[in-house]
Amino acid sequence: MRRQLPVLALVCATLAGLATAAFAVQYTDPFDGPDYADFWTFRTPGDNDRYAFEDGWFVFDIDAGQDTYIRGVDGGPFLLMDPPDDDASFTIETRVNAVLDQTVQPNASHTGLIFFNEVDWSYSCWGPYNNADIRLEDVIDADYRWRAETLIGVDPPGGIVDGIYLKVEKTGDELEFFWKLAEGDNWESAGVDDKLGPQYRLGNYQIGLFIKNWGGSIPTRAAFDYFHSPEILGLSVDPNGKAATQWGALKSR
Repeated sequence: MRRQLPVLALVCATLAGLATAAFAVQYTDPFDGPDYADFWTFRTPGDNDRYAFEDGWFVFDIDAGQDTYIRGVDGGPFLLMDPPDDDASFTIETRVNAVLDQTVQPNASHTGLIFFNEVDWSYSCWGPYNNADIRLEDVIDADYRWRAETLIGVDPPGGIVDGIYLKVEKTGDELEFFWKLAEGDNWESAGVDDKLGPQYRLGNYQIGLFIKNWGGSIPTRAAFDYFHSPEILGLSVDPNGKAATQWGALKSR
């Protein structure tokens, strides 16, 4: 019996590790495909939006004029999942590149991370905007706020010409918005918002990725390297993201 104990312990440890890994993937998605995991929902209001997994990236692909705005203007697709069971304090993170088919981000487009309450039509959208900046825009019903109202945004030198790392940290009713240009950079805060926080109560909102475009736009694509929530289970995605050869292949398509 004594000889069997080490074997039994090893088996139990292995099974526990597998169970932990299976659960952990819910909050660490490297977008390896071939399709999104069952904890995601692809929300496409007009049922005419497309997505693909290309070289380890999740790619939104939308026609021109797919706007998401005040209540009643609901065109852009989201990739959504539920927040953690304890949502008092958590973080979501991604790396997005909106420069796939030209040298800069297409005009009249916005993509990145989202908090979304569909019933009350409230959302917070954080990410690269219109080849101009990285910004927060949000809405409660018909009360839309641009960067001039949210007062949260940054202006990367040279515009939006490459991948950008984004993070949103929820603490109580506050959302803090972070960004950086490279994996080795320190996260920089663009500001804290407390207006939309009360709209996000467990059971009435989801978190994830978004893309939208509007008047004067062209068909638009954006690619996401991963989606991660590091505080939930203490896991991490390979900080180097996808290999440069993979990214080069994706951009050349």
